[in-house]
Amino acid sequence: MADKDCDNQLSKAEFMLMVRRGDPYMKQKEIEKSFILATLGNGAVSFDAFAAWVSLRDYQEEAHALIDPLKVVWHLWNLDGDDSLSIPEFEHCIKQAFPKMKRIELLRIIRAIDEDFSGVVTQEEFGLFICPPEA
Repeated sequence: MADKDCDNQLSKAEFMLMVRRGDPYMKQKEIEKSFILATLGNGAVSFDAFAAWVSLRDYQEEAHALIDPLKVVWHLWNLDGDDSLSIPEFEHCIKQAFPKMKRIELLRIIRAIDEDFSGVVTQEEFGLFICPPEA
């Protein structure tokens, strides 16, 4: 979704567009600082670097509350902008990242994430999926 050229990394332009979707009022300077943090010094954001950026536990302190990475990802995945992810939304986003994933595998993931068995993934459930608590 954010990786428009499908090169398995986010360029600065792709990263900025993604963050703008998550927070359209974010200042340019703040996005640029967050891009530097997310690149891990490599000039582009790889999948691993993105995962590390999103899962920073002390992000607010480390990045001076620039961007909430989880909020950015939530807004990217929550296609209709309501307060939950439907199965079609979740499936669409997972397929973007993992195009070969079978639907049965996807449904198993959703069943594991949907703790209250409501048939949708709430923002809280999504947060626990993206950043599981440390054991």
